Amino acid sequence: MVTATLTKLGHIARARDLADVVESYGIKLDGYPGKRVRQAICPLRDHDTDASFTVYGDSQRYFCFGCDARGDALDFIRTMDNLTLQEAINTLQQQPIMPKVTRKRLSRRTHTPKCDGAIVGTALDFYQETLMSATTGEPGRNYLKSRGISRNTAASLQLGYCTGTGLMAHLRGEGFDRDRIARSGLMLDRGKRERFSRMIVVPEILNGSPAWMTGRTVLEDVKPRFNALPGNKAILGIGTLPRRIKRLIVAEGVFDWLTLREWGLPSVALAGNGNIERLIRELNGVKAEEMILALDANEKGESLTRRLLGLEGAEDDQPREILVNASSVALPDGFEDIGDMATFPNGKTRFIQALG
Repeated sequence: MVTATLTKLGHIARARDLADVVESYGIKLDGYPGKRVRQAICPLRDHDTDASFTVYGDSQRYFCFGCDARGDALDFIRTMDNLTLQEAINTLQQQPIMPKVTRKRLSRRTHTPKCDGAIVGTALDFYQETLMSATTGEPGRNYLKSRGISRNTAASLQLGYCTGTGLMAHLRGEGFDRDRIARSGLMLDRGKRERFSRMIVVPEILNGSPAWMTGRTVLEDVKPRFNALPGNKAILGIGTLPRRIKRLIVAEGVFDWLTLREWGLPSVALAGNGNIERLIRELNGVKAEEMILALDANEKGESLTRRLLGLEGAEDDQPREILVNASSVALPDGFEDIGDMATFPNGKTRFIQALG
C-alpha cells in the first residue's frame, strides 16, 4: 500500500515539468528548457551566491549543494508555500501540463500565458487602489520611491501593492466563487494566504487586459523576493509597445524594465523567462529598427546575451536562431543591472551615453 501511494505521488509530481514549476515562482534557472541540468540561486535559504540550487530534467528532482534541500515538484511547492501534501497536490494540478517536447517542437509552441483575465483584472484593480490609498499603500509607495519609480510611472504601468489581506473578501464580493479564485493562483494555502503578500505587483497587459502578473517583495529579508502567477511567463512590456519602434531596449529584471520606463525608453524585460527559442521568436515579432540587449553585467547575463545573439548555445548540427537587428551594450562600470542606476545621480544620462 505504501509503495502504491508513493508511486501515485510520483506520477502526480511528474505531470508538470519541475523546471516550469520552479520558474513559476519567479526563480530564474539558467539554460534552455529541455537541458538536463539547470541551476539557480537557492530560493530556500539566504546568502546563496553560487547558484547552488540544481534541477535535474531526467529525474525531475532538485538538490541544493548548499543546504541539502532535495525533492520533487510536490516537495518544492510544500517548502515554498508551507503547504500540506494535499494542498501542494491541488496547487500543482492547477498548473498547465507541460508535455515533454524536443527543442525543435518547442520552438513552434505559442507562449500566450493562460490567465483568467476577469479575476486577475479584478485583483489588479484592488492592488492598484491599495497602492494609491493613503491608508494602505505607503509601504508600496515608499519602496517604489526608494527604487526611483515615480507615482506617475506606477499608475501608467498599472502597478499595485498587496498588503496580504482583503483580496479574498473583495473577490467574493465581486461574485467570484472559491473554486475560480483557487484556480486563478492568486491565493495559497486553501485561500488563507495571498500569493503576492507585501509585494509590489507588476502586470503584463495584452489587448488592454492583464495576461500575467509578477511581484517583488518590499521586505529585503524575505525570501523568495519574487513570485509570479503559475503558467508561462510573459515578456514584460511587449503587450504595450507601439506598433513601430526605432530602438527597443531589452532588459533582464522587473525593476530594470521599470527604470527604463521611468526614463521614457521603449523597453521590455525577460523577467526570468529562460525559453530562448520563444524569446527570439517573440522579440523578432516586434517591429523595431534596432534592438539593444542591456542584460545584467554578470556571468548569467552575459551568457544569455551571447545565446540571444546566436554566439553560443546551439548544437553544431543545428542552425542557431538569432535576434534580427540586435546588438548588446555594456553597462557603465560599477553597475550590475539597470535597476542599480535608477537612483544614481545622472544614471539615465550615463546609460544613454553607453548606448551611443
